Amino acid sequence: MKVNLNDVIEAIENLSDEYAYYYYIPREEIVSYSDYSGWSDPGMPETVYNDDLIALPTRKEVDDYGNMVRFIESQPDGDAKEWMGNAIHGRGAFRMFRAAAERFDMLSDWYDFQEKAHRATAMVWCEENGIIYEDRLKPLDDDEEDDLYEEEEEEIPVPVPKEEKLNLRIVDITDKNYMNLIFLKDEYNRFAARYTGEAPESDPDRAQDELEDLLDQGCIIFAASDHGRYLGYIVLLESPDELRLKELFVRSDSRRKGIAGALMKKAESRAAEAGLEEVTNTVQPDNQVMISFLNSCGYNTLGMLEVHKAGAKRGAVKVGNHEFDL
Repeated sequence: MKVNLNDVIEAIENLSDEYAYYYYIPREEIVSYSDYSGWSDPGMPETVYNDDLIALPTRKEVDDYGNMVRFIESQPDGDAKEWMGNAIHGRGAFRMFRAAAERFDMLSDWYDFQEKAHRATAMVWCEENGIIYEDRLKPLDDDEEDDLYEEEEEEIPVPVPKEEKLNLRIVDITDKNYMNLIFLKDEYNRFAARYTGEAPESDPDRAQDELEDLLDQGCIIFAASDHGRYLGYIVLLESPDELRLKELFVRSDSRRKGIAGALMKKAESRAAEAGLEEVTNTVQPDNQVMISFLNSCGYNTLGMLEVHKAGAKRGAVKVGNHEFDL
């Protein structure tokens, strides 16, 4: 599933009591519905199934009153902050707030703040529902293009685009958005096979089953998202005494960009919230990539060794004066 983020933002800005907005999955489009006039798009089928619709954020979730409060709190102490703070109490709060902001020439600042808040709400909605989003403007219509180029007299050099920076966000994975993680989990399984002796074969069905099992077990899963596209993920198992890292993986084409570090910081933040000093890590002794990464994060103290009587030998590792088969 994919969408133009600006379509979501436009729907958020047009929220009203009459219209409800939805993402229509079969066409990957934003549509609106009114109890009085039905679907705004005449091309919608006569029967629309609930499973084909994802509701956009409601007015309560957008919380523009809360956005006003946060805007006021972000201002320095003074007359403007006091006037705007007094304006939002009682009837006509939005109208009185805008009048106060205009009085102190801060209306454009408020609109910029509100636009950023709506954009953040739209991004979170996409990520929570597993929708990849493009952050691009709509093309101009013919009249707008004519106006744009009417007074242009000379050719303007086009700058060479620079490599696009990642818009990295850490997303909670739930039963609403885990499907977008299946192929990344499948890539992890093929990568991990080299340490377990299994055949590194692609099996998306197995990856889906394993993700569902992890969620059913109560595991915490975070994904690193770039415009809704998952570039890496981490799986954590939480208990009263520890937060154990079970899986950490980054797409092969997205490594060395700080993604694994961002996921680990998120895990450590979760551990701190639970009153734990660190994340507990278990790693195969010959997984030098993971060991090097953990060392770079400050994990350099060896804990308990898990020793088995026999197994398929892949190599050997030495701990002190003792050598163990892998």
